[in-house]
Amino acid sequence: MSKKRLLFELYVAEEDARRHKSKKSYVVEFEKKLHENLLELCDELYYHRYNPTPSVCFVIKDPKKREVFAAMFRDRIVHHLYFNLTHEIFERTFIHDTYSCIKGKGTHFGIRRLCEHIRKESLNYKRECYILKMDIKGYFMHIDRKLLLEIAHSTLEKERCRKVSSNSKLEWDNVIDFGFIHYLTDELVMIEPTYNCTFRSNKSEWDDLPKTKSLFNSPKGYGLPIGNLTSQLFSNVFFEFI
Repeated sequence: MSKKRLLFELYVAEEDARRHKSKKSYVVEFEKKLHENLLELCDELYYHRYNPTPSVCFVIKDPKKREVFAAMFRDRIVHHLYFNLTHEIFERTFIHDTYSCIKGKGTHFGIRRLCEHIRKESLNYKRECYILKMDIKGYFMHIDRKLLLEIAHSTLEKERCRKVSSNSKLEWDNVIDFGFIHYLTDELVMIEPTYNCTFRSNKSEWDDLPKTKSLFNSPKGYGLPIGNLTSQLFSNVFFEFI
């Protein structure tokens, strides 16, 4: 990817990252020298010198108590950059009933799909059918990042020679710099969220948080931080594999 194209993509990603947060102090501060900051970030990414900044960690209680790792704004721009460049590639490998963080697949879409499945299984409400509601305990906290990395790289390589769409003559390899994407995948997947993080909540907030819901209790090399856009994407990539 040329530096010019990368800088353009960073401007798009910055606009995505600032959406609904334009009045936040960290956004205002970053945008005081927007061009200079994005040029610096562009150089770091282009020359493979980019290193994510340690996150801010805190506990929220609404709608339920959970641990969140918030990335710095410049890192959120990189998350949006990666998402913008890769999400269509990854999403085409998902089953139709994967919904998390996918445009056009919100609550109403999910409800309609559930109704379709119920009608099909019940023979249009003529026989009993059953729904299994389940959750994977501590899913984000127990994702093997090394395995995730292997899955992500493998998926990207399998998809790179496929057409961008059924109506397109272009393949993804003509559109995306896969060398850059593989590099950035390494950087984003293998980051250790708890390393040098800053605590915004009092540490006593973790006392009654189940151990399966905190990265501080995860084995080394395991866990994705709840709060990152890329974590939503990678969790879908990992789940499709298992």
